[in-house]
Amino acid sequence: MKQIGLGVHNFHDTRQGLPPAGVGFDGASMWALIYPFIEQQMLYESLYSRSVTSGSVTAKGFGVPCNGAWWLNGLNDSERRSFASVSPYRCPSRRGSGVQMTTTGGTTGATRNNVNESNDFVNGPCSDYGMVFYTRSTANHNWYDCTRYLDPNEIPRHFGPFRCAAYQEPTSGTALTSTVTATSLPNESAVVASWVPRDTMSWWQDGSTNQFIVGEKHIAPNYLGKCEGSNAYRSDCSYLTMNGWKTSGGGRGIRYGSTSFGIVLPNYGNDNDSLNPAFHFGFGSYHSGICQFLLGDASVRTIPVTITQSILTRLCDTSDGETVEIPN
Repeated sequence: MKQIGLGVHNFHDTRQGLPPAGVGFDGASMWALIYPFIEQQMLYESLYSRSVTSGSVTAKGFGVPCNGAWWLNGLNDSERRSFASVSPYRCPSRRGSGVQMTTTGGTTGATRNNVNESNDFVNGPCSDYGMVFYTRSTANHNWYDCTRYLDPNEIPRHFGPFRCAAYQEPTSGTALTSTVTATSLPNESAVVASWVPRDTMSWWQDGSTNQFIVGEKHIAPNYLGKCEGSNAYRSDCSYLTMNGWKTSGGGRGIRYGSTSFGIVLPNYGNDNDSLNPAFHFGFGSYHSGICQFLLGDASVRTIPVTITQSILTRLCDTSDGETVEIPN
């Protein structure tokens, strides 16, 4: 996890801002954007150089979604294996080395950006770590809604460390403040290509030593290596894509509407996940009694699963104005 933290810092120094949670609709996640800063430049270039033409319109680079249809139909097996072999994104206690990916489902849906976009959960390369998402809204807003494209109704609800990218109108360069969806602008590919970081580290108002930014994802043991329908929130979906419907593989949250939840106990949640919302959304590891989190200063802390909900919430919220002592 330390390498991930250094990658976030190096991205910030180079791009003068934090890596966004994602760019475009069903687009590349933060995990793809920091590839060059974790010694994965070739994977980044393979995403940036993509081009898909449908009729008279061509989508390029990050204007091409990283969804399930692209994963199964736009890559050959060797390319998929490369994305699925990024060792810094795996916990050795949960899975071994080598290729880790899902390849079933996620191939049907609406057409966006001239690529068949899946309305199902997204298959692709697997990861054991997720971005921290946090919403203060008491309505039942899915935490990942707060990262979806550029939506003025959703962005203000999100107080986690990573928010969606900012965009500019392609011709004038004017910053866009209205909703950008995959169907709202005919030149959306150009809009997505204009992305810039939305926030600097000043967004972490409580300080980098008091901010969780990444944690070990809860993945129910019998869903390891699977991305399945209504169980995907606790399963092993692609980390590559974000900003779309049900693209939750890149992160986890600790709150859903007015319901908050803590760290899931290790190896728990095979068959009765519906009894506790944490099973669908939360963090958790295969380590006994602990879960690892990456802080904003790039340090890694081992957190007991008995951490109180109030402390966990303060460490995930970027600007609650409260510092806390992190439990050992």
